[in-house]
Amino acid sequence: MVLDPQVISFFAGLKSTIRIFRSTKRDMDLHLATDFNVFDYISPSENRMSDVIRDLLDPKSGHGQGAVFLDALLEIVGQIGTATWDSVDTKPLGIEREAMTTHIERARRMDIRLDFGTAGITIENKPWASELPSQSKDYIRELKGRFGERFHFVYLSRSGERPPSVIPEEWRSLLAKHQASAWSYSRELKKWLATCQGECRSEKVRWFLTDFCAHIDGNLFATPLDLEEDVT
Repeated sequence: MVLDPQVISFFAGLKSTIRIFRSTKRDMDLHLATDFNVFDYISPSENRMSDVIRDLLDPKSGHGQGAVFLDALLEIVGQIGTATWDSVDTKPLGIEREAMTTHIERARRMDIRLDFGTAGITIENKPWASELPSQSKDYIRELKGRFGERFHFVYLSRSGERPPSVIPEEWRSLLAKHQASAWSYSRELKKWLATCQGECRSEKVRWFLTDFCAHIDGNLFATPLDLEEDVT
């Protein structure tokens, strides 16, 4: 079969472009290591991911950036400036992992709870496993019992869906009052991480945030890691 000269020319040009790209990438990787990502080695589970998020939110954490990352979260969930949060001091009294419920009948552990004294935020992290029966519904009841109307519940999942245990009518009401939001890893969480990157003054932490975003885009959902699913 005789190939068209234009086809031969196209593939010859493509081969040359690929060769230049590979050579350029090798030179860049001496300084940027574009294929290196710390998350590829630690393969964080659901609990480890929650640990990372919790530590980024803690103004006293080792990242050294104070409340910058926390303020970015508050801005995205839309609490700063809302009527119900006008008098809230956004300096947290506590940021807990596996925080126990105390205002509902059944004891449960909340992935991340931020306590501002008169207001609170809970993040339920479900990158792989679905929630347990009534789980998010119970967490919202806990928040209401503890903080009244001054709360926000973030349901963080792979695709950003509504938590199944909260009926659509209640979820719409919570959204209207800025008391809840559904986050996906690839949209809202990455938006928060990108904001953190922009505000971060530590190059070391900024590269960590870059790796986190790249891991979300790449290998995070390649293999389900739900070995540490909450059983309460």
